[in-house]
This record gives sequence, C-alpha cells and structure tokens, in this order.
Amino acid sequence: MFPSNAPTVGSAGRPRSAACDRLAGARGFHHLLSLAGLVLLLSSPAWLGSCGGESEPAPAPKKAKRGGAASSRTERPPREETEGERDVPAAASSVRERATAALAEAEEIGAADLYPEDFSKAEDKISVGQQYLLDGDVEKANREFRLAASALGRLVADAKELKEALQGAEAAQKNAEEARVKATEAKAEENAKVQFQEAVKAFDQGVASLQKKELRAAQSARSYFNQAALQFSDAAEVAGQNAKYREMAALAKEAMEKWKAKALEKKADETAMTEWQYAERSERQGLLAFGDGDFQQAAQQFDSAASQYTRALKMVADQEEMNRLLEEQRKRDEALLAAQKQESGAVPGGFIPPPPPSGGALPLPPDSPTSPVPPPVIPPSGLLPTPGVVSRANCFQFNPGDFPNEIDDEDELFLQEHILKLSSVATTYDPQTGLVMLDYSSGRRVKDDLDISKTPNPKVYIGFEDPFTRGVSDADVPEEAMVSFNGNTQGFVFFHVPFIYKLRITWNFNIAVMKGTGTFGCMFCLDPKKQSYWGTDFINIIRVSGGTPRGTKTYPDPKLQKNANYWHDKTRTVPWVVEFQMPDPDKASKGPTGSALITATYDAGGSDEATNKLSMQKTNPSGVVGFYWKDTKFTIRGLKICGILDKKKAVAMLREKLGIPKGSETPASDEPEPGDPGEDPTAPEEDDAPPPVEDI
Repeated sequence: MFPSNAPTVGSAGRPRSAACDRLAGARGFHHLLSLAGLVLLLSSPAWLGSCGGESEPAPAPKKAKRGGAASSRTERPPREETEGERDVPAAASSVRERATAALAEAEEIGAADLYPEDFSKAEDKISVGQQYLLDGDVEKANREFRLAASALGRLVADAKELKEALQGAEAAQKNAEEARVKATEAKAEENAKVQFQEAVKAFDQGVASLQKKELRAAQSARSYFNQAALQFSDAAEVAGQNAKYREMAALAKEAMEKWKAKALEKKADETAMTEWQYAERSERQGLLAFGDGDFQQAAQQFDSAASQYTRALKMVADQEEMNRLLEEQRKRDEALLAAQKQESGAVPGGFIPPPPPSGGALPLPPDSPTSPVPPPVIPPSGLLPTPGVVSRANCFQFNPGDFPNEIDDEDELFLQEHILKLSSVATTYDPQTGLVMLDYSSGRRVKDDLDISKTPNPKVYIGFEDPFTRGVSDADVPEEAMVSFNGNTQGFVFFHVPFIYKLRITWNFNIAVMKGTGTFGCMFCLDPKKQSYWGTDFINIIRVSGGTPRGTKTYPDPKLQKNANYWHDKTRTVPWVVEFQMPDPDKASKGPTGSALITATYDAGGSDEATNKLSMQKTNPSGVVGFYWKDTKFTIRGLKICGILDKKKAVAMLREKLGIPKGSETPASDEPEPGDPGEDPTAPEEDDAPPPVEDI
C-alpha cells in the first residue's frame, strides 16, 4: 500500500481529502457501531464531492505546444520538490527517473545549446508529467515521462554525432590553417596564385558551414577544410617549383625587351607589321600569365615574343640586304652596259640585262661570301626506303610481300577515290606499299578528322589553334606558331585511319599545368568501341582491354617512374616518338609477323633520350591512333603519323561511312542485309585477338 503520508486516489482519479483518510482509519475501530451511519454519510452528495466521489473532474493541465523555440517554453518559478512529489507510486517512479536521467544526460552533453527548441519541448513534457503526478493521474504522467525520455534519447544521440562532426571539422580546420601558414611561408600567394586562391575559397566555405552548427554542415565543413589543406599543400609545392620559373620568366621578359628595342630601332613595327603583331600578342599573353602566377606559360610566351621580334628584325635586315644587293646589281648592270656601249657603239637601251631567276631571287656577286652548304639531314633508322621498294611516304623500309595486305582491284580503286573521306591529309597514300603519311601540323586539319565524341565538354577541353593566330590562314602562320591541338582536364580522341604492322607517331609536346594525378598517352592498335589498345602513359607502355588495364611496362629509371608532373620538362617544347613495328628486329627469325616491338622515346634534352621498349610475341597488329589525358593542360604541335594503311579495314570503314556496298557506285537505298549491323570495321578479327603478354 501507499505510505500514510501519500495522497490516495479516488475512483475519478482525483486525490482524496484528509477527511476521507481519517474516516478510513476509524473504520476498524468503530466498525460495528457506525456502519449504518457511515453508509448514510457516504451517500450524501456533499460527502461524495469531498471524498473523491462522482463529482465533476478537475480540468487536466494543458500540454506544451510542439515546435516552439526555447524562448517560448513555459517559465515556472524554481521550487523544491515536495515530499508528495518524491513519494510517488512505484509504477511512476521508474519512468520518471528514466526521463530525469535522460534530461541530465542531455544537459551534460550540451543538447540544450545544440538543439534548444527540441530540448525545451522534452523539458516541458517532464513538467507536465510532474503535474499529472500531483493530480494523481499516473497513467498520463507515465506517458509524458516516456515521450520525454524518448525525445531526450534522440537528442543525446544527435548531439553526440554533431559534437563528433564538429570536433572533426575543427581538427580539419586546424590542419588547413597549418597548411596555409606553410603555403604563405613558401610565398604561394605570389608564386602559385591560382592554387592559393582556390585553397582560400575552400577554407572560407568550410568556415561558413561550420558556423551553422548542423550535422550536414559540419560534415561539409570537414570536407572543405580537408580540400583546403590539400590545395594549400599543392600551392606550397607549386610555389617552390614556380620560384625558379618566375626567375626564368623574368629573364625571358628581359631578353624579349632587348630584342623588341632593337627591332623598334630598325622600325620593324612598320616594315614587318605581321611579325610585329604576333610578337605583341605573345608579349601581352605573357604579361597576363605572369600576373596570374602562371610563370611557365609566361616564360614560354616571352620566349615566343622574343623569337617573333627577332624574326621581324631579321626581315628588316633581309630587306636591307636585298636593297644592298639590288643596288650592287644595278651598278654592275650599268657598268656592263657602259662597257658594251664603248666596245660596240650600241645606242642607249640596246642592251637588256637578263631577268632575275624565277621567284625574284637575285644572283650573288662573284666576290660575295657564300653560305656553307648544310650537311644532309640523316633521318632516324628505318625512315629511308630500301632501294627498289616503292615508299613515297618514306616511313619504313620493308618488303610489302612479307606483310599480307592485299585487296582486289575494285576495292583498291574505291580506296584511292575515297581515302580523303577517312583523312583530309591522306594525300601521300602509296597503293603499292600501303604506306601513308598524315601531317597534322595544322589544327584546322586535325579538327576536320579527329573524333572527339568520347570526350566530355569537348568545346571546353579541346582547342585547335593558338589564340594569336585565330582568323589567320595557315599560309600566314609561322610553323612554330601552328598548333595541332590543345587539351586540358580530360579527353579521349582518335582518328578514323586504321594502320597495320608498322606505325610511327611523332609530336612536339608542351605541358602548361599538370596535377600530381595527371596522365597523358598515345593509343595505337585501338578499337574505340571495345576500348582496347596498346598505348603509353608518358614513358610507360600499357595495355588496355575492354577499358580495363592489363599491365604496364615501366621505365627502369626510378626518377621517371614517378608521375610525369615531377620530371617532364615544362620549360621547353619536348619531342616525343612512339613506334609500333613488326617484327622485333631482335626476333626477325620468327618471321615478319611473328613478333612486335613497341618503343616510346622522350627527348630529355641535348643528346639524351629516354627510350622504353616492350617486345612481345604475335599480337593484334591493327587499329586506329588516338590520345587520352586527365588532369593535364598541354599543347601538341607538329603531329605526324606514318605507317602501313590497313587496306581491308579502311575499305570497310569507308563503305560503312558512305553507304556504298561493293559492286555499286552509289549508296545503297535498301536496308542492310541481316547479320551483324553493329560490327566495328576497325575491330580485330577473332584470329587476331591479342593473347596474354608475358613481358608486361
């Protein structure tokens, strides 16, 4: 039973009066004497109202509204817990203790500050439960206590998760601040301006997110701070590298200004206006790059401007020399005419000197010094054709009979007639050897032939001309200013020209900006639909099948095994050569198509070259050529591709592209025959599927 000092509960759920309690105690003592009077007394309406009988119940306390802010909580004056509140029924005591314990835990972890509105609602529920206890309604009191305990439990869990997220974000912020200090000490604000500004932007976003004191915002803040720390570290590293590039750019600018002053002194801005305009554009671009902190690009532009100012100066000097030679020629002609007149008595005008040679070149006087004849340029091994073997493209020396590549007369005529539909520069195709040379020095030609369909945002990530030569015809663009194509961020491109057995790809390469995760490579024996190819990752040789890497032949020098960002020369244009040929010269005994050799050569400067080689047994020898890249901004100039055209695949590609079946001169009007309409004409035949390679 309840303790004697605890209020008892009547049938209507209300506390009974003290009179009722006294009556209950007297029942045992005067039971027999006052039984009848007690019955009459309990039947009285007034007595029933005072002893918990069937009178009108008191109104229940109002619950606190949900969703209110902390400031809208019901304010109660602080008071001590009464003895009646402490001595509650056991059924309500444990539930109340659970709720008050949850409230204390929530207060301790700081839920009142992190979630003031929800904490206030839970606190109000406990107050309402206390009131129900005072009124004697244990069931309703327990319900309020349970709701409060459940809500506070969720608040505690959320507060713990939020505090952990905030602590993680604050730790990440501290790391980012330390990285920022190091970047500042490395003068990244000057020497790595772009990287430093990106890091500051990420850091500020983290600070803004952290101030919201929300779980998702705290998680975002941590990500922003981690990103900022990495970017500050990159900025410090780039700044260390750019310190020397800044010095180089300053020296290049100084040299450019000297040549500009000399050219201006000779009035090259008037005599060689085109070259002067090119030079000024390069100079402006260099100044912009220098101001943005891109010192590598600035050095290149200043060097280019210096070359163009020098060329303008040379044009002035050449014109002066030409004028001098013309004057000397005029004097000799006059002297010769006077001598003939004196000897023959011819009238004035009777002697007409012979015209200058075609093209306007004038013969040098006999006593003028002659320029030494330059020695003949010896091409790389294999460039000159073997005597007696037709090779108009001068790519490789070989015997065509050793390499099966025949097609019938109808297909040969069809190929010769339409080959320019595959490549606009395939004018050197030699039907007897199958050799073809594709000169893609002009970006306009590359743009016509390059398939960019597999590159996201190609208009943003690929360009085909130098900004300074926009709108200028190729004939008026100096060779060194011509661009094959530019690339940045990421790309996957290829040409629709299939080669077989022998292939050489050469290009001149400039890296402008590159990340530590950057890649760049040339692909050959490429099947674009299956994404299978042999290729390079800078100096490494790779094999990819179905889009999955199958192996890598790394370069033996540990220095060049690192990411190319740390060893590739960014201060000059670097020649690259990639070659695929059958057979491997060291395995010629296995037959012309019994082996293959892949080489990738990086011009390390001067007489040094780094060449990686991969020798293999018979493999798929056919496919198209392409390039891929990621996290690298670059320029390719002077791109040339030479090799043996795969005639069968070339004809198949052309017939599919033009819709002209064999035996017809016009495109087919009917639907194609049943079969495999999706077959890729560039895909290798089943017998030519690449076997596993042990060397890689």
